[in-house]
Amino acid sequence: MNADLELCQELQGHEKAVRCICVLKNGFIATGGVDALVCLFKPVLGEDGKSVKHFDLDKRLHHHSDFVYAICDSADIKDKYFYTGGKEKTIFKIDLDSGTRMLTFQGHEGAVCSLVEQQAHLYSGSWDGTCRVWDILTGGMVRKIDAGTHAVTLCLLPTGEIATGSQDAKIKIFQNGADQPKTTLEGHTDIVRRILFNTDSTSLVSCSNDSQIKFWTLDGLEMAQLSGHESFIFDLALSENTATTERNKLLYSGSDDRLLKVWNLDNSQCLQSILHSNTIWGVSTLPNGDVVTACADGIVRIWTTDPVRFASDDLRSRQNSDAVSAAAEASKQGAGVPLDGVQDVSEMGSVRGKKNGEIKMFKTGRTIHAYSWNGVQWDLIGEVTGKPKTEYEGDQFFPKQGYDYVFDVEVGEGGKTAKLPYNEGDNQLVTAEKFCARENIHKSMIEQITAFLRQQTGTNSSAPTLGGAAGASAAGGSNSRSQPSSRPAAPTSAPTPSASSSGKPKMKHFPVDQPLFFDQGKLDAAKGKILEFNGEFAEDDTEKRMDSIELDHFNEGMGKVQNKSKSFRPVERDLIWKKCGSWPEEKLFPVVDVWRLYLLHPDSADIFKGTDRGYSYIAFILKTLKTNLKSPLGISCARWLANVFASFTARAVLFDKRGYLLEAIGELIASSSGDKVDWHKLVRVSLATTLMNLTMVFADRKELKGRSEMLDLLKLYAGKVLQNGTVAEDFEALYRVLVGMGNVLYDSSVSLKYDFQTKLAASLQEISGKVTEPRIKEICAELLQVGPSVQGDDNGKIQI
Repeated sequence: MNADLELCQELQGHEKAVRCICVLKNGFIATGGVDALVCLFKPVLGEDGKSVKHFDLDKRLHHHSDFVYAICDSADIKDKYFYTGGKEKTIFKIDLDSGTRMLTFQGHEGAVCSLVEQQAHLYSGSWDGTCRVWDILTGGMVRKIDAGTHAVTLCLLPTGEIATGSQDAKIKIFQNGADQPKTTLEGHTDIVRRILFNTDSTSLVSCSNDSQIKFWTLDGLEMAQLSGHESFIFDLALSENTATTERNKLLYSGSDDRLLKVWNLDNSQCLQSILHSNTIWGVSTLPNGDVVTACADGIVRIWTTDPVRFASDDLRSRQNSDAVSAAAEASKQGAGVPLDGVQDVSEMGSVRGKKNGEIKMFKTGRTIHAYSWNGVQWDLIGEVTGKPKTEYEGDQFFPKQGYDYVFDVEVGEGGKTAKLPYNEGDNQLVTAEKFCARENIHKSMIEQITAFLRQQTGTNSSAPTLGGAAGASAAGGSNSRSQPSSRPAAPTSAPTPSASSSGKPKMKHFPVDQPLFFDQGKLDAAKGKILEFNGEFAEDDTEKRMDSIELDHFNEGMGKVQNKSKSFRPVERDLIWKKCGSWPEEKLFPVVDVWRLYLLHPDSADIFKGTDRGYSYIAFILKTLKTNLKSPLGISCARWLANVFASFTARAVLFDKRGYLLEAIGELIASSSGDKVDWHKLVRVSLATTLMNLTMVFADRKELKGRSEMLDLLKLYAGKVLQNGTVAEDFEALYRVLVGMGNVLYDSSVSLKYDFQTKLAASLQEISGKVTEPRIKEICAELLQVGPSVQGDDNGKIQI
């Protein structure tokens, strides 16, 4: 390797940490994240039609409801599908062209963390300690292998044998059809994270939480070891540059120490270390020799040695600066750096950096500082020593050393406690995994422990109780895309159109890709009313009335509704949603209004997981709304529907039921008296907002089915609202309905055909003629401009 890797491109698409990555046969990059998204990035070719110029985001798939841990390609070059697996214990086979699910594989009892396809079978590894073999045509399980403890990673060998690694730190090789390992490779001292087969040397390469990379013969002999990382190593990749002699000569490793390391396999030397701003969860390589990293900061990065494809100087400088700043900040917060091996500051003058931006540490006494090389001298970044540590005696999972925190965590209802050591800057998910493994706690508690770590680091709050009153996780979609309302009654701030990338002329009023939410509310007043209603139930009515202990939990939960950094415990969530939700309708208004605000909290995603995926709440809200269209309860119900779109998990559930949602709202509109919608004016605005938000999901998921019904319903609603006439809220409702039409008609990600001239054109001309508000006239003109492009026989109907 004659040149260092430099940043080529940053790929955006995830809302949270990127956990896995796979380069598909057709050149696409597929990634999965803790935001439950699978992103597909499409290569854009250069003028020669062969070389890759850059990558664009092609699809964001919402099939998963929780963390996506594993992605793999199909083995046959002719096949156009790939596989994804994740925390909900399910594997999906996904069509590459459409992004739709082709098949579901179910049977694992823990999260799926490793996937490989070979011939007619799919192999999966899971946190349940098993490797399972599946028929790729039927989805049926063919074989189950007890492969170790907890997270199982897989590697298929050319011999047909299976190599597995797991929490027990062992690598086991199983012959095809055997239930017991033929060979066990022992040498790692912590969980084995990744195993590769090196075709050049017919050997195995593995990495582990013990920070080591090891090389093995297939009969179990440890050949060599690479040391250099200072924390867990999560992934490995061998160079795949088929155009040079570098194939399988270079090894890339990604670690919790935030470094991508490049290793020369001929001499076992580390050639380069590239600092990232957070943990590197995944590493892969492209056929042209480029390297791709998946980072916990939510960004996928491509690195290249080709100067033609280097990113701009500004982007490379910013990436380096952000990584340095993040590393320095993490260190200041307590990620201690060992003094051993750090050069004294007196030696700085004789040490020259290899390149601008290189980071190096020097010690002054017992204080360590980070410096960055500017081409001439070392510039001070900041102090990186940690605060005083608490000594921990050590165990098989947590080494004996000083920690920033050593928590006493209750692990049973009998009061038993266990020590949980933690350093600020450590990966909280990995810490939780190790704690659960050590204490033999069910893996479902991992999210709860990570939530506790987020809450407690830097405070002396009480420890969690694992079991009966365990804390809930802070999972779910981000609200970063929301455009909050400007006032509680009816938000009037206009939606902001997104940039055009379809080749169509840019419009002023659409498309819009940021949902609108109703985030204003008098939470204290709602809480007071709930407490008042609670006191009206008889003391012996335990199904409805909260007792003194439950009231304490309720009050704690209410304090978290508008505090997104605090996670709900299950008891708090259940009191707000289940117990109060069982009250008679005349007492439900403040309850549903709290629900509406709760939906803006990250923990709201938990409501839409589990057996019924929150369908019961959706049905309840629609049923309640139907009989309360003129009341405050109806306003809260309609706003609840709009706020569902704040969570990617929740909006996926609602979108999957879009046919029933459109049918239910259509029945409400059709049942209104005469030509008008005689509902409360704020209900009219809220339902218009719900429909507008729904149109954005059609575009985001590139879904065709349902667009015809969507446009029909928007037209019906617009006509009814138009007859209401004069209040500002009706103009706002009408405008949002028209924006929704624009979102559907303008989106070119699918080939929609719709009889625009017959169904919509005359209605838009009527609206433009009757309404004097300028923005209404403008958007009608824009719709009449883009509408003819979809003219044809309807092809976007739902097949229920």
